[in-house]
Amino acid sequence: MEQRSKFFRIVELMLAGTKAELSEQEALELDGLLDTPELQEIYNNMNDGREIFRRLEQLERYDGPCCQAAFADFKKQAKQGKRRRIRLFLRAGAAAITLLLTVIAGQQLLRPSLSPESQIGPATEHALLYTYTGTGIPINGPVKESVYNYIGQDTSCTPEQDTAVQNQLVVPRGATYTIRLADGTKVVLNADSELRFPALFSQNERRVTLKGEAYFDVAKDPKRPFIIHTGDSLDIRVLGTKFNVQTYGDIPKTAVTLIEGSVSVSVGLGEVGVVLKPAEQAVFDRKSTLLSVRALENTLHSTAWSNGYFDFEATHIRLIIKELEKWYNVEIDTGDIDLDELGLFSLHMSRRTTIAPILNMLHEITGLNFRTTGRTVYLFY
Repeated sequence: MEQRSKFFRIVELMLAGTKAELSEQEALELDGLLDTPELQEIYNNMNDGREIFRRLEQLERYDGPCCQAAFADFKKQAKQGKRRRIRLFLRAGAAAITLLLTVIAGQQLLRPSLSPESQIGPATEHALLYTYTGTGIPINGPVKESVYNYIGQDTSCTPEQDTAVQNQLVVPRGATYTIRLADGTKVVLNADSELRFPALFSQNERRVTLKGEAYFDVAKDPKRPFIIHTGDSLDIRVLGTKFNVQTYGDIPKTAVTLIEGSVSVSVGLGEVGVVLKPAEQAVFDRKSTLLSVRALENTLHSTAWSNGYFDFEATHIRLIIKELEKWYNVEIDTGDIDLDELGLFSLHMSRRTTIAPILNMLHEITGLNFRTTGRTVYLFY
């Protein structure tokens, strides 16, 4: 296992509890992962910082001016530190240690307690398919066959009419869905996404329309290019390849990330576009209407969601919040917090957990507390 993967697995095991709280198998796995001095040092530093923040987060009041002044000073220093880029692990600072010792002397510190709402589960496999009849068909569980098995056949339609009839697959917030189109193309749809496609593809092209995010594994057909149209007039043209498209309306940029093969990306009909090579990403800024291309060190950050992981690299917390809202079908209320002060974050965690470990991790790397009521998460200092 590479060093980076070992580190992420160590983080996941730490979130599950202390060594004493882990199962015997998990504890053995953790010991096995800490096989270098570097990983052991990171683990120790994370443990120190985690314990401090864990003990402080549920402290409701401080008796006496000494504790109040110490806590105010700690919050001030922590807020200043957030302007720097914060990585997954925290090294406990002298001010935090001093405060912790001061509070322990006169207070009983409480461990964080999670409300039942914090156990909100991850997205599940379900969607709603609107056919040419206008009827919405709920689909639950993984699809093993072609989505056309759900559409049925209209014997009164000619093939020409079928190509003009649009079906719509709607994947709501709190859901994900994988379909396989009639030509063999596989499409994995992220939460809060829609895909429009004809009952039959024409003899000249295979055209679909996407809102949201999807990973495409397009079946090769040199005679019929596969074209994806987005709501911001972007056209992505391929013959057969693997790539990711993110085009959410509440995110100001559309990103096309190529995994293998070749795709062309253009803005508007007849416009000259760009041709991507593997490990390149095209980014369209809706405000400036500029289309740019950049090389990526790897494409894992763009496609991790389709493999069951959150993978953010130097990402603004506002974008992290948007993805959490879609995946867990929650509203995250940040109140009057200045999100721009928090800086950029790198975070890699499983998307298959409840929301609680994610909120705990955000707490530990930002200092923000959280409270859940129903499907609303309130963040606050």
